[in-house]
Amino acid sequence: MGNGMVINLDTLALEIEGVQRHGIGLHGRFFVSTLAHLIMPYHILIDEHEHAGGGSGKIGSTGRGIGPCYADKHERIGFRLADLADKERFGVRFEKMLELKKTRWPHVDFASIVVDEVVEKMTTQFQKLGSKVIDVAEFLDQKRAIHTPILCEGAQATHLDIDFGTYPYVTSSHTTSAGVPAGLGIPPHAIDNVYGIAKAYTTRVGHGPFPTELTGQIAEDLRAWGHEYGATTGRPRRCGWFDVMMVKRSCTLNGISKLLLTKLDVLGKMREIKICYGYEGELVWGQYPQTVAELERVLPRYTTMPGWLEDISNARTKEDLPTKARHYIEKLEELVGIEIAAVGVGPEREATIEL
Repeated sequence: MGNGMVINLDTLALEIEGVQRHGIGLHGRFFVSTLAHLIMPYHILIDEHEHAGGGSGKIGSTGRGIGPCYADKHERIGFRLADLADKERFGVRFEKMLELKKTRWPHVDFASIVVDEVVEKMTTQFQKLGSKVIDVAEFLDQKRAIHTPILCEGAQATHLDIDFGTYPYVTSSHTTSAGVPAGLGIPPHAIDNVYGIAKAYTTRVGHGPFPTELTGQIAEDLRAWGHEYGATTGRPRRCGWFDVMMVKRSCTLNGISKLLLTKLDVLGKMREIKICYGYEGELVWGQYPQTVAELERVLPRYTTMPGWLEDISNARTKEDLPTKARHYIEKLEELVGIEIAAVGVGPEREATIEL
């Protein structure tokens, strides 16, 4: 877990416990960066207050304190994991910071936060992590020196990136491949390949522009078939047709070398499947809309393909796929201009077909 992350130690403890309960050992396999920022109790209360008042809630906040934590990071008043090593100093700083938050957020009830209890709890959690807290950048540099393959996974998706996403309906961090050097300490020249993961249709959680969004029964069906509910919040995802423009933009920003297409099986009940291959409307700044206002005004141009009307969840090779499903994949390859190296036809690991 890299320095680019913000971490809730309570949530992390529960996740570690859950993994170990399944008999999976973490010794020598799981590490956290000393430089990762900590989600503090007041971050969550501020986020909940904003969410209830329609502030951050309007941009689709999860209410987990992530935005306020990143705000403190960039204001240079945040806490990092390494700060917990000095209990006394951490306690003094935390008490001062809580007073600052009370001044800045007079309408938030911080009464549930007891300084001594929080300091004791968080420093104990830090001690329990023990040797799992490391200099991640140095660790990965040592692995690269002996040519160990390294796979980095980012959070969320390109169009939620703080800079290149549909601002302000974005998250508070970099979700493109540029997040690897910044969020792990790996030098840019060390990255060999970037694999983009895209669903066979498009989804979005929360507010924000969505040119290919579906409504009515077809949207409800797609959501049900694809189990499209937010992993963190459980909120229903908005669903729409595959948006080539968005995916091409993602490929450009990330330097994607190959695409991995997921949830192809979800489209198995569709008689017709549409693909958005372009936008109609005046684009002020270039080929892709730069602002929410522009993206809200565009009209998608569609090409329509016949559905395969067949359950493909048991397919395990390219030859197992119906001809119409293979044609859909080939059409997406043609329009996006990037090789699709694999497709997913179900949630199981073995349900990924290498092409």
